[in-house]
Order: sequence, then structure tokens, then C-alpha cells
Amino acid sequence: MRVLLVNAHGTPDGGTETGLAELARALIAKGVDVSFLIAFAPADLVEGVPATVLHKSHWRTSTSRRLASHVEDVASWPSDRLDDVLATHAPDIVHTHNLPGTGTGIWEAARRRRIPVIHTLHDYHLLCPRTTLMRRDGSGACRPHPLLCGLRTRLLGRWVGGVDRVLAVSQHLHDAHARVFRGTEAGLMRNPVRPLPRLLGAPGAQLRRIGYIGALHRNKGVDVLLRALPGLEERGLVLRIAGRGALQGDVLEAARRTTALEYVGFAVDDDKLRFMEGCDLGVLPSIWQEPGGPTWSMSEWLGAGRPVLVSPVGGLAEVAGTYPGSVATEPTVEAILSSVDQLLDRQRWASMVQDAQNVDPRAFFDGWVGAHLAVYAELHARRHGRT
Repeated sequence: MRVLLVNAHGTPDGGTETGLAELARALIAKGVDVSFLIAFAPADLVEGVPATVLHKSHWRTSTSRRLASHVEDVASWPSDRLDDVLATHAPDIVHTHNLPGTGTGIWEAARRRRIPVIHTLHDYHLLCPRTTLMRRDGSGACRPHPLLCGLRTRLLGRWVGGVDRVLAVSQHLHDAHARVFRGTEAGLMRNPVRPLPRLLGAPGAQLRRIGYIGALHRNKGVDVLLRALPGLEERGLVLRIAGRGALQGDVLEAARRTTALEYVGFAVDDDKLRFMEGCDLGVLPSIWQEPGGPTWSMSEWLGAGRPVLVSPVGGLAEVAGTYPGSVATEPTVEAILSSVDQLLDRQRWASMVQDAQNVDPRAFFDGWVGAHLAVYAELHARRHGRT
């Protein structure tokens, strides 16, 4: 079976991309012929896997490319270029993910070639050009404009007839897109707890270091963590932060004022593993409606055997406090400090660590890969008239 994986970005610097790379490797190990269609260069998710790149420039570094991509996304035409890509890769299944830079025209191009399409929802791109449903400064929710945003969504959704199955990483995200995919077969495909490349040492016998890794933006609750810093310092705790973003300057300034905050910069690969190993507890204080349930960040903390404080927002509300090792914690200073106070109790802490250490990432991950294979096989059989 040949599967074409379609995504905006082709480098493993985000949760979706990291997961996509691991899915590709797992599929290849199962004998699936995998290739990529990537919107923005570079495309090195998995070394040696064939990849077609649509745009040589990247929207992050080219203003003209960013503006052109917004226009192209709305147009989302099933162009000759997309048809050529399908002809070249000759997939049995097209599996689309984040579509900025490619557009939903790929669905129609595949339909015309009678190729089954699966689309996985990871964010709000089809509803919001910022993909977040948040105001530009991340300070609060943004209600989509019924004319401007509504027209954009209708244009993006006009090719939805080419999608045979829509999967969502949370029920919340599926419900948010119910009108777009009305009548399309749907299912959940939650992000798995991610197995890490190596086994990490266990957290300390007592809570000492709390870690946040991710984008340094308001919608991620980073400013809430900074406001909670004095309370954490009073309790003898250290807050460790890794990442980059709009609030990076605020984090650096806070780190200069106190030894209770350690900022390590942007951490990936071995640096990320060392960062997580140097933390006893993870925290996800998001204030926006996180689409993932769980998010990849939550899955990595649990995969590292660390308990994690999780905001019960969006898709996270479906798993916060229900996954072993997770504690549902509202994204406020008071709630974070209250959860921390509970975990400063040695007996409570030992119980939470045990729960987190008992999580089996490999079982989660293998089940996730198997679920993908089952959907591929079903649609492939349907295409060839078998049931």
C-alpha cells in the first residue's frame, strides 16, 4: 500500500510534525510505502523518504510567501500542480494533515483520481486563518467573523466531498468542525503517549523542579506561570522553561531577577530529553481551547514518566485528570499553587509519580499506529470493491 502524507511543514519542530515523522517511520516498518507532500521547504521529516515541496520559500521568513499562502488557501484550487504530484507519487491513500500552503484543493484533486482521502484535524485552520480562534495578541478568544471568516471557511470546505474519513485529535475539535464535515464519516484519533528515545530517570522523591516546554505565548499561559513565580519561590521550588516566542523577553527578564526561574532556550532532541529529565513535574497552563486531547506536549511529559498539571480547556478537558499522572488545574495563579501544594505532600507526590511511571507509552503508540493502519486498509479495500 502506498500512502501520501500531506502537511504544511516538513521539519520536526512541532508536535504535529514530530508525530507525523514517527507515524511515517512506524508505517514503513510495517511495510507501507510512504511519501510526503510538504507545502514549505525544507522537507526532512524522515531521511530517505520521497517528498515533494510546493514552495521554496517559507511563510515564517517571507512576507510575500505568507500573503500568497493566505490567498492560495482561500482559493484552494485543485491545480495541475497537485494533480502532477498525485500522478508522480501514485498513492493508494492520501492522508492530509495541516493544510496551510497546500489548500483543500488536494481533496478534490484526489477525488478526481478516485483516491481515498483521510483528513486529520489538528487545529482550527479551516475556521481561523491564525489557526487558534484567538486574538492576534493571544489575550483571549476571537469569535470568527460571520462574513469574512465564514466566507473563508465555506471556500475551504467546498471540496469536503473528496474526504472519505475525517479524524480529530479530540471530540472538542471534531465538534468545532461538525458543520464543515457534515455527512463525512468521522472518528477520533487521539495523540498517543509518545515513547521517548531513551528511558529517563525517575522524578525526585520530593517535588522540587517544575517544567514548561513549548511556545512562549500568552495563549499557552506562560504569563500565568510568570505571575505564579513568587509563590513557587516561597515554596522552595524552581520553575524551568524551554521554548521561544513573543514572551521570551519577559522570561529572560524574570530569570535575571531570581534563581527560582531557569530558562534554557529552545530545546529539541537530546536537549529536550535532558530538560525533561531535570524536571519533576510538567505544567500545561494553556488558556486557549487546546485542540489536542492530549496535546503532544502532555503526551511527552507522560512518556517521560512525569506527572503533569493540565488546563481543562478544549480537547485537554477530555483527558485532564483522567489520564494517569495528570492533574486538572485551571490556568490561574491560585489554581496552580493549590495543585502544587497538594503535590508537596510526600504521600500524594509518591502516588502521582507512581501513576506517571506506570504509563506504557509503547502500548499507546502501537495502538495509535494500528488504528491508522486499520483505517487505511478499510478505505483501500473499499476502493477496490472489497469489504
